[in-house]
Amino acid sequence: MACSNADQEPVSLVPGMTMSARYFRFGPFEADLRARELRLRGQRVELQDKPFEILATLLQRTGDIVLREELYDRLWPDQVVEYETNLSTAVAKLRKALGDMADDPKFIETLPKRGYRLLVPVRVAATPDRASSASGRENRKGFGQAFFFGSLVAAVLTVAFLGVALTSEVGRGITADQADEEVQPGSTSVRGPESFVVEGSASRDEGARDSHDPRSCPSEDRRSRQTSPSLDGAG
Repeated sequence: MACSNADQEPVSLVPGMTMSARYFRFGPFEADLRARELRLRGQRVELQDKPFEILATLLQRTGDIVLREELYDRLWPDQVVEYETNLSTAVAKLRKALGDMADDPKFIETLPKRGYRLLVPVRVAATPDRASSASGRENRKGFGQAFFFGSLVAAVLTVAFLGVALTSEVGRGITADQADEEVQPGSTSVRGPESFVVEGSASRDEGARDSHDPRSCPSEDRRSRQTSPSLDGAG
């Protein structure tokens, strides 16, 4: 049974329905067989080619048991591969995308040694689910806005942190300069080597001047006066 009007509600598929349908909805999912995309409430779900091909086969054969041999021929035509291993791996990836489990299936039923069957009702439509598409766009828009504001906040915090660090460094430099200016002579503060050299040189110069000053040696002055008359008498 096919859709009589694209604007009508999607109708349920029945076994043997035409293979030309494009949009299939089941549970919260929608599959676009032409674009080969799976969406969950408007959000695209990553699914590789082989798992998607299995899903497409199950959707087009909803309610039927799809034999393993049919899947071999559809997925690997004219190829020699490890069918059992590759098919089991592809089905496991499909279940993971659907959030399904083999031991408690909600979407895909496994029939041992036979094949697989879709468990949920399926609807088909000529147009995509507009509500889901709008929801997906809103979700992407919201994520983009959140990312933008998050980046903006991070940038502001980074600039603020750098400003505080720079102010702290400048403050420490000013404090160190003030401390150097406040050091007074004779204090116990540690000074650079040049201070000791200058002060030591000044002390030595003062000592040298004192040693040549006659006023600092009175005994020498008296001996000079005592010797002077003798020399005058001899003359």
